[in-house]
Amino acid sequence: MSILHSRAQTISFNNLSELYEVIGYLCTPGRVLSIDAEVPMGLVNEFTRQYSGPYYQISDSITPSGLPGKFGAQFRINLLDITNAPLSIQPHLKVGLSSQIVSRINKSLFVEELVLNHGFTFGSTQNITLIMSRIPVTFMSDFTRGYNL
Repeated sequence: MSILHSRAQTISFNNLSELYEVIGYLCTPGRVLSIDAEVPMGLVNEFTRQYSGPYYQISDSITPSGLPGKFGAQFRINLLDITNAPLSIQPHLKVGLSSQIVSRINKSLFVEELVLNHGFTFGSTQNITLIMSRIPVTFMSDFTRGYNL
């Protein structure tokens, strides 16, 4: 069971070729600074049970309207470089928060899919060999195309 709120979003691809191209793109050295998880205090135990890697613990605050400040964990990808980004992710590239982070992908369900199904981990280090081992042979050319963008 996901610790993400029902309002969490993903990225829809037209086909699996687009997905694997994006995975290759994200594996390119110097592209991703980190994959971050912000986890409310009440979900920390569940996060550590389901995922590995570092996370930022955030408080369960209340908004001015009386609603919880965080409905669930939030996952994001911080990008150092978005040169030649595949068309399928361009609409999802949001402004970065520093001079180092030029863009972010804030689609928590998409990040969760990368972590649970494709070998990505939270933090700043990715095991490209592990990620590549999960690419079906029929999509390896899509991965390679994305990696070389």
